[in-house]
Amino acid sequence: MKVKKIRNTRYEIRDTIISNHSGVTLLELSVSVALFSLTIILAAGIFETVINSQRIAVVSENLQENVRYDFERMGKEIRTAQRDAGHTCIPSGNIYWTNVSGTQLQFLNYHRQCVCYYLAGSQLMVASGGCNIGAPVNPLPLTPQELNISKTVFKITDSATKVQAAVSVRMHFSVSVKGSTAEQIDMETSLSSRSYQ
Repeated sequence: MKVKKIRNTRYEIRDTIISNHSGVTLLELSVSVALFSLTIILAAGIFETVINSQRIAVVSENLQENVRYDFERMGKEIRTAQRDAGHTCIPSGNIYWTNVSGTQLQFLNYHRQCVCYYLAGSQLMVASGGCNIGAPVNPLPLTPQELNISKTVFKITDSATKVQAAVSVRMHFSVSVKGSTAEQIDMETSLSSRSYQ
């Protein structure tokens, strides 16, 4: 009898397992995989958006830092400009000269070299040989190509009778990074010459 009971117990266990239906159907498995996939896709999309936003912010900040550096570099050279008594760079004998529209600034720097700052396309350029009749000599870009400068205006308060000359520089530029809208920025600075001759 004991042997029969064991056999019955074995069959009862097997019948109990089959009758409980504790497995997962294909439909339930498909729904759970779809929900898991959707969650992962959403999380990856949010992560990508955050990374792209951070990348845009860093590039924009770097370009703005370049502009500040360029302003400082230009400002140092403008502050140390010398009066052109020999009329070699500036026809009027003043410290600074601009064209009629105010888009070019020309002066003698500390080393007595004729220097010209001007806008060419969307880049601020510096010519160490001056801008003789509108043709720059030895031009070099001062700003990176990623920076779109739309307007640069130089305004001078300078005359042969005034003791201290000054230059105001106004620049309008936009920073556009791949995948973002352009950020419009206006910067202005006023600098006075340290030359009292």
